[in-house]
Amino acid sequence: MSSFYLLYDNQCPLCVGFQQRIRRWDTRHRIEPVGFDDPRIPSLVPNMTRSELENSFHLVFPDGKVLSGAKAFPDLLEQLPRWKWLGWFLKKMPGSGPLSNWIYERIAASRKKQH
Repeated sequence: MSSFYLLYDNQCPLCVGFQQRIRRWDTRHRIEPVGFDDPRIPSLVPNMTRSELENSFHLVFPDGKVLSGAKAFPDLLEQLPRWKWLGWFLKKMPGSGPLSNWIYERIAASRKKQH
């Protein structure tokens, strides 16, 4: 059974490619990708509106905690054996929050151009 759920836009080629990479890197099989059209979405994020859902990718923790977009990157990376060090680094490095946000905003802007 997966420990985490990665919620992503399964209609977005960039997002589909992202989840495919995560699946390849997730050698411990702890992350289950779930497309936004999956019927389990309401039970995974019951308090999230469709608009909030479609705003970014989301990482749902085993305890139900949800992080989204740039805030989810470090925790997502920590679940991937080859990238765990980068997740730790991003959590500990001063100033990494604004940098992560800036990078994610550029990626999200690219995603919106595809729709």
